[in-house]
Amino acid sequence: MGNLAACLRQAGELAEAEGLAREQVACSERLLGAAHPDTLGAKSNLMAVLRDAGKYDDAEPLGLALLEDARLTLGPTHASTLAAQSNLAQIYLAQGRHKDAEPLIREDLRHSSLVHGAHHTETLVALSNLANVLTAQRKLNEAEPLMRKHVALCREVHGERHPHTLVAIHNLVELLRRQGGAEVEALLLLREYSDASSSVLGERHPDSIDAAESHAALLVHLGRLPEAIQIVRKLHGDAHVWTISLLDKLVHRLCADGQPAAAEPYAVELVDATERALGADNNAMLRSRLLLAAVQSKKTEEVKPYGAITYKTRIY
Repeated sequence: MGNLAACLRQAGELAEAEGLAREQVACSERLLGAAHPDTLGAKSNLMAVLRDAGKYDDAEPLGLALLEDARLTLGPTHASTLAAQSNLAQIYLAQGRHKDAEPLIREDLRHSSLVHGAHHTETLVALSNLANVLTAQRKLNEAEPLMRKHVALCREVHGERHPHTLVAIHNLVELLRRQGGAEVEALLLLREYSDASSSVLGERHPDSIDAAESHAALLVHLGRLPEAIQIVRKLHGDAHVWTISLLDKLVHRLCADGQPAAAEPYAVELVDATERALGADNNAMLRSRLLLAAVQSKKTEEVKPYGAITYKTRIY
């Protein structure tokens, strides 16, 4: 009965799975008692079905009772107790109740470290969960050392280019982005993440594209536009609106710095890219030609009134 309920749950047949799981709990309680390990397992299965179905009001009291029974019957470090603890935390997280989930995840990490050691995969998951739940509560300074530790352990356990390591690096970059002030370190991590993702998943994989775009966005944030243009051009081509936007921005910046000679080749590229993207007869094309003429005539004071093409992308 339990195996069938689990199969139905995996197949997404949650209503049918719930009925079987409830029947299994009732049968096990009647034959074995409420605190028997098999009954606890049946309750755990039912709680998982309720969680997947989004029935958190039903799943939470069941999860609380299950955790209490497991601690009394099996002990706080038993695998089933740790699983019950983790499952209850997941119910809280699914509802955005990070504060309620935090003590459970802390306990999960403490016990997993004692039972399995720091390098066990379950401990790594618990470490990541705690860092993420702290981040969600804006406890960034507390989360940062945990994320750094998680990255280091993932490198050691899984290797530099394992998907788990890449996710750990990505999470650390996102935390550094939210903290601010660590852009140079974040840039190094993003470059590593982007290169590894392209190598492991392929350059056109959505995760690899997202990593490369994040890398480019940070370069833009740091004012390193030529490097950002190289990445965006490789990702999306010369005539993509983001490439055009960055070329435009670079021309304006160089002119503002009094470097029209350096701006001219980028202004030529801008005209060519705009024409290929939008055609010869439009306002953007006219604007880019006027910009090129102003640059070539060294009349950089005329560059400002034309403004700049903008492209909305992620901001580092």
